[in-house]
Amino acid sequence: MLQWPDGRIRPLLFDGSPLLSSAVLFGADGTLHTGRDAAHLGRGNPERLEPNPKRRIDDDVVLLGPAEVPVRDLLGAVLVRVAQEAGRVAGRFGELTITHPAAWGARRCALLVEAAERAGLGRPRLVPEPVAAATYFAHTMSGSVPVGSRVVVYDLGAGTCDVTVLLRRPHGFDVIASDGLNDVGGLDVDAAIVAFLEATYGTLWTDAVTRRQVWDEVRNAKEMLSRTSGTVIAIPALGREAPLGREQFDGLIGPVLRPTVALTRSLIRDTGTGPAAVVLVGGASRIPLVATMLTEATGVPPIVIEQPELVVAEGALHLPPAGGTSHTGGASHAGAAQVAAGNPVSAPPTGPVSGPPSGPVSGPLSGPVSGGMSGPVPTAWGGPAAPVSGAFGPAAPVSGVSGPAGPVSGAFGPAPFGPAPFGGAAPPGTAPPGTGSPGMTPPGRPGEPRRGSLALVLSIVAVVLVVLASGVAGVVYVVNKDDGKPGANPTTPTGGTGQPTPASGGSARYDATKLPENLCLSVDLGRLATQFDTQATAPTVNRQLSTIVSTMTCTISRQKGTAAVMSLLMIVTVYTDPKLAVDQQKLGLDNAKLNDPGTKTLDGIGDEAYATRTGGVQAATTVALTLEMRAANMRWSAYLTASKISSAGWTDQERAQFVTDLGAAVKASHAKFTA
Repeated sequence: MLQWPDGRIRPLLFDGSPLLSSAVLFGADGTLHTGRDAAHLGRGNPERLEPNPKRRIDDDVVLLGPAEVPVRDLLGAVLVRVAQEAGRVAGRFGELTITHPAAWGARRCALLVEAAERAGLGRPRLVPEPVAAATYFAHTMSGSVPVGSRVVVYDLGAGTCDVTVLLRRPHGFDVIASDGLNDVGGLDVDAAIVAFLEATYGTLWTDAVTRRQVWDEVRNAKEMLSRTSGTVIAIPALGREAPLGREQFDGLIGPVLRPTVALTRSLIRDTGTGPAAVVLVGGASRIPLVATMLTEATGVPPIVIEQPELVVAEGALHLPPAGGTSHTGGASHAGAAQVAAGNPVSAPPTGPVSGPPSGPVSGPLSGPVSGGMSGPVPTAWGGPAAPVSGAFGPAAPVSGVSGPAGPVSGAFGPAPFGPAPFGGAAPPGTAPPGTGSPGMTPPGRPGEPRRGSLALVLSIVAVVLVVLASGVAGVVYVVNKDDGKPGANPTTPTGGTGQPTPASGGSARYDATKLPENLCLSVDLGRLATQFDTQATAPTVNRQLSTIVSTMTCTISRQKGTAAVMSLLMIVTVYTDPKLAVDQQKLGLDNAKLNDPGTKTLDGIGDEAYATRTGGVQAATTVALTLEMRAANMRWSAYLTASKISSAGWTDQERAQFVTDLGAAVKASHAKFTA
């Protein structure tokens, strides 16, 4: 971001984009290439490319091809690129501001300073990223962040997630608590989709070119699903397109987002009073499920803006000059002063911060993960997008959330694993969208720039794009809003011990707090095991216990020689409140009937069950089924995808048999599980 002498703040563009990848490539001639150039050259020389210098901040050197390159030189190369572009646009600039994660200690911050000085940029001013983000929102929405209130900044970028709780004081914002995950980000979302595609269709690429094409397709599909309810992913090596719906997408990425939401809940709980605002920052925070899960977890609808990637950079320029006061009522940078004095906000993470990408699902990187996406924020229902709210208008609750017992996603929301219908009014209970202006009003002058008609203040945010290896089982996750506090959740009243009791009559047959560790040991495939007689990959399991809703998952991939492949995801959900299980089953059935008139209710499987076709999957060579069964306060959700490798499609008789076989598998698995 550039701040001009008259106070105007405008983004600095790199090849037409306000986002610059932090990738660095060591060229054959010893030149360090950055941004798109690095990503382009890295296609043929991946061993010379470091896609995420920020993740290597604790390493002294990084091996790029034949050379050991100091990490400070990688950071310096990115800063030089920014400074060169700023000089081309403005001639020269004055003060340099660099933002960094609040949890970085003195050593990491000192490395940033050294990198800037060695690059000839002078000594920069350091500002913690959440302080800059909170300052941006205080500047644009001053009435929404009163003095004495707390703000949670949730920063989900390409490869990392940082969560910070700040307290607004008369002089500005103070960091109360901060923590981060160095291995969770938007690229993990991509990896989860790739892992699902591999489990469903087998090998996705035959060489480096088709591998990159698949990852580019996945990234584009992810960005499209942040705006629409369905898309397709082209797989050139297989000569086919794989459909992907919003609910299926949400189910796949739930495990990726769950640790970030748990971290947010933990920080809020540890710091006491709930936040007045939850601010979304970072490109990956565009994903609608992020806002949905955070709303359920915190009870506060997050503030969403059109370009979350730019919030930190612009917020840094709304801070008052070092040692001065703000002319606009903005926040101070107490956190920055703390770090500059050598007092770390928190200790560096234990263990290695990052390493070379490994595993089959790690993919190449080209440009920003969520760059270029703009426009209104879609509702969680897949219908028309609601106007953007937050920084450019009144904050409004996130659409698609209907309270603690309301749908979240996937199996707990409308049309599991299929796109919701377009158009129409939002379902009852959906909060009305906020209103906002599509444009940005230039902010007032936040401080006195340096003397000179061309003097500029430059804020640099190193948005580091990270390639991660991750094989993730698809799971749908409901975040518990209760926090174990009496009366926190109106649908689950508590007794004197703080434990929830059923809100409706009847008893809970199954204990949500006592579930086996491995659901796969209880899965009985029956006839499906003989039809698909070979295990394609090792089964994957997951378990999440809660006093309100607990889940277990098992993902199984099998094949029939080279003729057909099957992917089966089983989810067991146990509710403390039996009424919630009944309501969710009814909600799922109602929405399934809307999306698939051929939805069938099944007899003799639990208390009630139904099977429906997964929305968006129309290929003759693919069977995609969703089966939901409820037994008392336990629900089984089974998602089956069976694809033929040959051109011959499944017959109507074979498709009907899949419904029978899947129902039998769920029934037998439930009996084995509960025994």
